[in-house]
Amino acid sequence: MRLPIIPAPKEAICNGERIDARTLFGSFVLSIPEEDPRLGFHLGRIGISYTSAVMDAGLWEFHSAGYDVSPVIVDGNDSYYLKISKEGIAAFATTARGLFYAAITLSKLVECYSLERLPEVEIRDFSDTLIRCDYLDLRSIHPPFDHILSNIEIISQAKLNGVVIEYEDKLPIGEPFNVRNEHFSITDEMLRALKDRCWQYFIEIIPLQQSFGHLEYILKDERYSHLRETEEAVGEMCPLREGSIEVSKELVTAMASRHPEARFLHIGCDEVWSLGQSEECMKDGRSRNAIFIEYVNKIIDEVCRCGKIPLFWHDMLEDASVEDLSLLDKRAIICIWIYNGNNLVKRVRDFTEKLEALGIRYWACPSVRAWDEDDRQDYPVLKERLRNIEYWSQCVSQFHIEGVINTNWAACFALAKPYGVYESSFFTIHYAAERCWNTAAHSESFLSRYLLFFHGYGGGEALLQEGWRNEDFYQILASLDGHLEHNGRIAHLIALLRQFELPTRRYFPLTVVLYRSEFFGSSDEIGSLRNKFEAVKRTLAEVKPLLAEELSYYLDGYAVEQFMRSRYFVEELLIQKAEEILKADEERE
Repeated sequence: MRLPIIPAPKEAICNGERIDARTLFGSFVLSIPEEDPRLGFHLGRIGISYTSAVMDAGLWEFHSAGYDVSPVIVDGNDSYYLKISKEGIAAFATTARGLFYAAITLSKLVECYSLERLPEVEIRDFSDTLIRCDYLDLRSIHPPFDHILSNIEIISQAKLNGVVIEYEDKLPIGEPFNVRNEHFSITDEMLRALKDRCWQYFIEIIPLQQSFGHLEYILKDERYSHLRETEEAVGEMCPLREGSIEVSKELVTAMASRHPEARFLHIGCDEVWSLGQSEECMKDGRSRNAIFIEYVNKIIDEVCRCGKIPLFWHDMLEDASVEDLSLLDKRAIICIWIYNGNNLVKRVRDFTEKLEALGIRYWACPSVRAWDEDDRQDYPVLKERLRNIEYWSQCVSQFHIEGVINTNWAACFALAKPYGVYESSFFTIHYAAERCWNTAAHSESFLSRYLLFFHGYGGGEALLQEGWRNEDFYQILASLDGHLEHNGRIAHLIALLRQFELPTRRYFPLTVVLYRSEFFGSSDEIGSLRNKFEAVKRTLAEVKPLLAEELSYYLDGYAVEQFMRSRYFVEELLIQKAEEILKADEERE
């Protein structure tokens, strides 16, 4: 019996029996070594009434009143033990977060099976990685703030314990960079609410402040535009230009001041592709790697001065020699992001061997949504994303990687058109969460387990028998629109997005109409194409208001407008061109 728990527990022993646990939920005892109001809050949310006691035993536990069971200790990251039997329910952990995960597991079992038919089970569970992060990219379209808070609970239920937040201009960080986004700005009150929500759900915030590349929102400002490596490289700082390092240091210091509680601070530093092209860099004579490392070391030192552990992306150094890498400040952690390629494991091995020889720490960074050779990405391309996550899961297991950041981009870069809404990636978020918690989890059953775990849909096993697989999820989800017990609204959005894609990508797109009309434009052929064009035009017109209305649940008004323009702009130009061709044909007749 595979429990519909995500991430899949390391060990779950079920005897096949079901019990009526309603009386067991009548009264619990919460015994903890120190006060922590979060645990009582989460037990209460399950519907458990309890009495609490602070016991100086170093063990965190809850159990049914009168249920006498000896403590069971499970070793490992965020470990817990959970037992459900006719005699009672008990959970033990060596940390508060571990007991929280036991409560989450119990809650999900109740949700999936009901209190009246709870399975008898004994679970021993822990994570393969110490730090497991989601990613919140605020550079492009993003959820409204109340959704951001709600989504924190969802990712905590997937046993993720961190979130990297790339604020860009959405969080004022003080002068001289107090750039306020005209559409959305995180106030002090909102920031406190976000921190409180993450603390309540045992999630650590890792702020990301770009400091070298991807600085479009800073370097567009005329006060700083002269610091660009080249005029055309809008987001890339010249490291040798006078004033650059002062700006970088002030940026990271300002972000650190907004997050005094944070252990880590991510400084970006990826894709500084123009590096070496400025007059200063060309005159310097050193290699790009040497210039890059010298500059990053200065930023690392500033972050450490702020009392934070610096993180930065790896890409500018992947081909660096051991001699170059030996110059890097070893207080930083390198975040390796590789999103495609069947040679991923080899690339990671080759790079990390150099890092390990020098004592440089590193984390793994798969992606739950990335470019995948397409700048639209209404929802993740599962064939690519699931494979990427699987390869990284192998690396986590083989190389004993302690931290994972599951990146989730809102656009391919800050000035690009937006990808789909954050919530459309819950499937890959949960898949990645499972693979970094339990690298040996049974991936083939993930589809059926997820449908029950997240959507309350019990027909997943039948779908597997029919030949459906994980990569078919979005097609399946669209077909289940209106038939899901939980989180069903996202199915409606996916169904509308796929309806939009039918005429634009998957069934006789407008580009085909134009191509045939332009190069094979006999009257007979154009007449045949006319019907198809009218069908395409009609479908796009019908879905447009429906899609905009549904998006208004997931996005604020300005973001809905931005998303719709990004999708319909080209299609409406094509419609206009097609109508010109058809009109010209009519006039010839």
